[in-house]
Amino acid sequence: NLVAIADASNLVAIADASNLVPIADASNLLAIADASNLVAIADASNLVAIADASNLLAIADVSNLLAIADASNLLAIADASNLLAIDDASNLLAFADVINLLAIADASNLSSSCLKFNSSNLLAILDSTNQLAISDTQARTLLVSVIIKT
Repeated sequence: NLVAIADASNLVAIADASNLVPIADASNLLAIADASNLVAIADASNLVAIADASNLLAIADVSNLLAIADASNLLAIADASNLLAIDDASNLLAFADVINLLAIADASNLSSSCLKFNSSNLLAILDSTNQLAISDTQARTLLVSVIIKT
């Protein structure tokens, strides 16, 4: 129940590209049973309202999760094969242990999660019990929102 999606087509409704994840309906994106333990959200209306995209993930090394070539189009990527500039496209984006994905101590160590490909979904984030699957097979834009645990 980490992320209960009411409508997969509304997973990420982006109104303004200058904000990483302007959420139209935050209650549909994340139904959090225990917000104090999972994610402390300061502003539910803008789950991740990024003031300065150039400072969000200015990461030069793909080993640090996201090597972003164009900060102005942070993760508006038309070609899934180039999502994370991953040498092995079969390891695109599917986290085997979502608990580790969101257990983030600081921005410099965004994730130590294992990457694994799920060919049936354009974007799949899976926990170890396969309870969570988020897919967007129609829109060929992938978006990763990094939620910093406070």
